[in-house]
Amino acid sequence: ITLMVTSAGAREGRSTVALQLAIAEAESGAGRVLLLEADLRRPVLAAALTEPPRPGLSEVLSRGASLQDALRTIRVKPSADGASPGTTISLLPAGAVPPNPLELIESESMITLMASLADSFDLIVIDECHRGSAAGFPGGAFGSRLGEKGAVARGEGARRPGAFDVGEDELAQAQETGGVRVHSATPLRLCPRIH
Repeated sequence: ITLMVTSAGAREGRSTVALQLAIAEAESGAGRVLLLEADLRRPVLAAALTEPPRPGLSEVLSRGASLQDALRTIRVKPSADGASPGTTISLLPAGAVPPNPLELIESESMITLMASLADSFDLIVIDECHRGSAAGFPGGAFGSRLGEKGAVARGEGARRPGAFDVGEDELAQAQETGGVRVHSATPLRLCPRIH
């Protein structure tokens, strides 16, 4: 299953929602969970999780970096006995900000990568680029070809009146696949600390 999380604008809690969804699903026993940072314009997850940003998605797609080198294992909950790793999620950070983020996201390489990831993970949570910075999220080439379900994060202080309407219209079309809307989210810098 692929779950895409987007928002109407920056700083509306999209990355927080994606991270918390991935953690909650991993803790509920959803199997192998991947958090994929597909916001190649303003990535925040690697820094928030104190992980190196590179190599990441942009390097895998454009520079031939190995997927195995780009994937990180994040421990989100220690085991009760301390002997096993506990609850983990995998992270594929965005990597370096490329000059052509939309081209990379909509490339055939991305489609091929997603097919490979779908074989390796039970759930992929995608932290999408916010709708105000690029066309096609989640209803464009990437979203319509990859997203089975969608979530739209909306911060309490949405700055652009009417900007969220586009996301609501597209989300209404996605209701058949289980789309949801989150009205507000705590900024990522205030997330509970990962173990």
